[in-house]
Amino acid sequence: MRLKLAAAGYEAELAPGIGGAVLALRWCGRDILRPTPVPPPSVDATANFPLIPYANRIAGGHFDWDGKTIDLPILADFAPHALHGNGWLMGWDVLGQSDTSAAFGLTRSAEDWPSSWRGDQSFALTEAGLTQVLSVTNTGDHPMPAGLGFHPCFQLGGAPSVDFDAGQVWLVDDTQIPDRLSKPEVIACFKGGRSVRDADRIDHCYAGWSGVAMIDTLAGRARLEASANARHLHVYTPPGGASVCLEPVTHRPDAVHGQVGEMPVLAPGETEVLTIRIGLDVSARPG
Repeated sequence: MRLKLAAAGYEAELAPGIGGAVLALRWCGRDILRPTPVPPPSVDATANFPLIPYANRIAGGHFDWDGKTIDLPILADFAPHALHGNGWLMGWDVLGQSDTSAAFGLTRSAEDWPSSWRGDQSFALTEAGLTQVLSVTNTGDHPMPAGLGFHPCFQLGGAPSVDFDAGQVWLVDDTQIPDRLSKPEVIACFKGGRSVRDADRIDHCYAGWSGVAMIDTLAGRARLEASANARHLHVYTPPGGASVCLEPVTHRPDAVHGQVGEMPVLAPGETEVLTIRIGLDVSARPG
């Protein structure tokens, strides 16, 4: 099933059955996000998908929590680590829809997480662009770690500049697990704008993100905004140089193995919410 939303020149296509993902986001027929191939070869080829109940990698696909070892699904392409939770691998239920909005839901048992949980997504198109809200609620009887993120992949334009401010970047070991913080310049500094195609391959998490990023897309200069709890931005440059993934997340990769406080913890009944908005910078819209 594909759902189509339209408002104020924007068009979005959603696929609740394919990880609750966004398949396309356009303005006046021009791509802001990388369009999804038909049929999609995998969920990670979609334009944007939810990361729930954790974001990015967990080392070895397991962690200890409250005296138990939690074993996570590991996909062959990403072994030996678990990646992005399991919300992106599940079909979501459609809870509501209109011409300009939609809502999805997902419930999971504690089979591969310390507690059962519920995920909710909402999508709304307005003059400001596409607003997405993702939440996770602890529906069990025990506290659980919980993290959220989005994986939007932007279709780069002729001048593929990306501009955002972040204080530090996580350097990684040989298996892409963060092990120390450094200055952004060690990988790539995007403050003030930087051409992505001039960069080496990047798959790193930036810490102390300001919550705003600007990207030159095929549709024009796009603006990505996130709620205050997304103070990390994971940057991934797919092969080919035609797109860049800028992933607002509530925690760094493998935070569940980090220091206390790096990974949010939800008490029974508690909810974590992450909001993003993607739209064109009005002053930079093409005629």
